[in-house]
Amino acid sequence: DENHESRSVDECRYRNDWLKWKDAIQSKLDSLTKRKVFGHVVQTPEGVKPVGYKWVFVRKKNEKNKIVRYKARLVAQGFSQRYGFYYNETYSPIVDAITFRYLVSFAVHEKLDMRLMDVVTAYLYGNLENDIYMRIPEGFNMPEACKSNSKNIYSIKLQRSLYDLKQSG
Repeated sequence: DENHESRSVDECRYRNDWLKWKDAIQSKLDSLTKRKVFGHVVQTPEGVKPVGYKWVFVRKKNEKNKIVRYKARLVAQGFSQRYGFYYNETYSPIVDAITFRYLVSFAVHEKLDMRLMDVVTAYLYGNLENDIYMRIPEGFNMPEACKSNSKNIYSIKLQRSLYDLKQSG
């Protein structure tokens, strides 16, 4: 069904718009690489269970319901992290509605200048305090030295926070 959003890379592959999804995936991987979210691909250390991942796919539409952009987001499966072992606290960069309304009314009362800003990768910049390894995401280009072995014995050491990790920075 071309009307629903894909739930996996495999599902995207069987769609007529696969090349656009492939570009969206590569664009996201390039963005994460540029921001140094990924460290090196390494053999997963003994006793470490890498955090999983999930691709989330969204087609952005304009006011005429025409698709204007294909967006892929790589999220960590933070639920697989253990409190006290992989992280000690959580962080959520979200403001609740009451706090937002208060800030707007305060700015109006004090005649302050307000501007809205959308920071797309705001909390990807936080360095991680613990060593966190993630399974190698589908679409990621493996180093030549790792290609001959099973992909399952390797993982990526994360250097910066990724969506849905329990620890940000």
